[in-house]
Order: sequence, then C-alpha cells, then structure tokens
Amino acid sequence: MGDRDSKIDHGSSNDVLLPVNDPFPEIQCLDVLEYSQSGGDEEGNNYQVFTPITVVNDMIDKIGRDYLDDIKTTVLEPTSGEGIFVANILKSRLNKLRMNPATYKANSLRALSTLYSIEIDERLVIIQRSNIYTVFCNSSKELGILDDEQYFSLAKKIIHENIMWAAFNMTEPNILSIEVGYKMPPTKKKKVLEFPVWTIGDDLDCKMKMEEFEHEWGQ
Repeated sequence: MGDRDSKIDHGSSNDVLLPVNDPFPEIQCLDVLEYSQSGGDEEGNNYQVFTPITVVNDMIDKIGRDYLDDIKTTVLEPTSGEGIFVANILKSRLNKLRMNPATYKANSLRALSTLYSIEIDERLVIIQRSNIYTVFCNSSKELGILDDEQYFSLAKKIIHENIMWAAFNMTEPNILSIEVGYKMPPTKKKKVLEFPVWTIGDDLDCKMKMEEFEHEWGQ
C-alpha cells in the first residue's frame, strides 16, 4: 500500500483466537482498517477513486440508519472497493446488538450474513474481507468474546462467500456477471452470479443455500 492510502484505527483485534486449520487464512484481523484514496494497478489500468468516510456517513444517514441497522435488511454494494460502506453498516449494527449480550453471537452473525458486496479488483476484495472481519472481531472483543472457534470460523465463511470477486454487468438485463471480471481466470467466470442465503440458529447452527439474483430493470 502506498502513500495514497489512509488507515482508520478501530483498535487491535490480534488477541482474537484464530481458527485451527483455518480455510480462509487470508482473512485477517487488522490493527487498523485499510482504505485507499485512489489508485490503479501496476500497469496504470483499472483506475479507481474511493469514497471518503465523511461522504459514506452522509449517504448512510440519507438512506436511514434505522433501516440499515435492521439485521434483516439485505444490503448489496456493487463496485465496493475496500468495503467502506459495508464495514460501516456492520459496525453500526453491531454497536446496537451489543446492548443485548445474551443474543449477541447469533444476531451478530445474522447481521453479517445479510451484507453483500461485489468488487472487480481481486486485491481490493482481499483487503475488504479483512476490513469487515476486523470490524466484526473488534465488536466481539468489546463483549469479551475472544476464543470461540465455531463463531469466528463461521464469520470468516460468511465474509468469504458474501464479499465477491465479480463485476456488475450493465449491458445485459437481469444479470450480475463476472464475465467482465478484471483479470479473472476462466474457472471464475459464469453468466449469472448466485448469492448465499443464510439461516443461523441461536446455537450457531448454520445452513446456506444459493439463489440467483433477480431484478427487473426500470421497475
């Protein structure tokens, strides 16, 4: 990361227990969240300008924090960069959920499970997943939840599935496509994206099913 980057300190999460035999070791708890100002790849392509945190907060306020704080509200952020919108929505949800510690674990996973994002740049997807996991771990640490392997493993799985390396295809109606994915290998390309839908029990028993995205343009 270069000098164009900014980092927002949300407290260290490094004392959270890492799952044994972690299938997602690239998803890490960070000392600070990583957010860029602007940038492109090493070849000067795919140049991006990222949304400042002040604008993010204004936009969230205009949509309605009470609406976005509802853990049943499904949020999809296309072209999501390092996940500044999703991370801030998650942080706001978790702040409210901590008021009821008895139901926090299950509800925090439910709050996470209804947040989705799509990003065309694989490098940013990796950063975004760790940013979101860091917000999740920091909030759990506030309640002294540090060593629940099932809990943190499930959080990582949800983040890995919901935060997608993909692209929003504006040329074909009703399709979220990774056909136009930036530098994607053929094995990653398919015509219609499927989204995981999660059912999480109070005992953290979890079920996932895949559903295709459906949307009528212009409706």
